[in-house]
Amino acid sequence: MAPRKEHWAWKERGCPEVKGFTPALAMKEYVQNVVGEVLKELEVREWSEWVREDLRSDSVNEQQARKLGLIQSYPGLLTGPHGASIKRLETWLSLYILWATIPALRLKRQARPDLHAETDTQLQTNGHYDILDFNNHMDPNADFATFAIDGASTSRETKYAVGHKGKGFILATQFFLEHVEEVSGAMKEREELTPGVSFRVGQQIGTLKWKKTLLEVIVDDLTLSIEQYLAQRGTYSVAPKTVIARS
Repeated sequence: MAPRKEHWAWKERGCPEVKGFTPALAMKEYVQNVVGEVLKELEVREWSEWVREDLRSDSVNEQQARKLGLIQSYPGLLTGPHGASIKRLETWLSLYILWATIPALRLKRQARPDLHAETDTQLQTNGHYDILDFNNHMDPNADFATFAIDGASTSRETKYAVGHKGKGFILATQFFLEHVEEVSGAMKEREELTPGVSFRVGQQIGTLKWKKTLLEVIVDDLTLSIEQYLAQRGTYSVAPKTVIARS
């Protein structure tokens, strides 16, 4: 049997901390998470330079073109099992985009590219929604565990960012999973749709899965070769220069 993937335990289903959330509050936590990084990068106390792009009245072709442009500009935007579904299906259309790009010359940390942050709300033609949240900068002291461990935070040592308790991302993400399951039962019957929540940190993707009533984050490492990945999943055993299928 293949070893179990790296994983972290989150909260019990329907825990009191999650019940207080709404979609709007959960999205606010995501946006604040990005703003916190911007504040640290600029070393300021306030920032609000978002560009709002409303595509709801645009044609389907224009919405599809905008989605394709985002994918080409930021390949990491759509990864993981849920991102793959959105990327593959033309029926997912960009509706409303909140984005900002901050030139590298304004950033206090040296040798960093332009900071780009984005929240993209997409609608599928059958009425289902998807939310993409993306930014290309991460605190140098952060790694996947920072987003997976309850209470972890990189903001405690700075006077600029808020969110020192390190709970907002986990609670918002678990809320979205429970919310998706509640409203998208019909989606599960369609093979081309993968309702759920996943997130990427650097070269690792976390997918949320239930272990009975406890939510877990299961990690896939994108730096693995295909042979290593398949071996980890128990599909193949690997020897040097040899891949042997298991029955």
